[in-house]
Amino acid sequence: MSNKIQVKDTSSYGLLIFLIAMFPFIFLFFSLNLGYVWGVVITFFVYSLIVWVIVKYNKTDKYEIEADNEQITLKRYGSYKWEQISKIEAVRELNIMLKPRLYLKIYFNMGNIISIDTSNFDMYGEELAQKLRQLGKL
Repeated sequence: MSNKIQVKDTSSYGLLIFLIAMFPFIFLFFSLNLGYVWGVVITFFVYSLIVWVIVKYNKTDKYEIEADNEQITLKRYGSYKWEQISKIEAVRELNIMLKPRLYLKIYFNMGNIISIDTSNFDMYGEELAQKLRQLGKL
């Protein structure tokens, strides 16, 4: 087993897929109003600019969760030593739209609970919880 776990949030990929799917419609809009050559040039420029902004400001190079033998680091909540954590589990709950979502719940010794939505992570929530428990010896 490895001594380090890194998990990325992949929710930003949905926006890129949506933009790629909208490409024919935007191309048709520009090409019918300005001609095909200008339509290609403007569409290429607009898409390049949008993708550059998404990649530049999304910061997908930063991991949502990083864990090693000594501590766990959560991007939005900070770093915690394994001694501060009493239990980690994956819980399936219904959200407002009655869609099942998988949450990673981290229980602390002092009674606090952190709940993280793992639906968009690159590792499945139950697998992530099991690996974190093994890594932290919980």
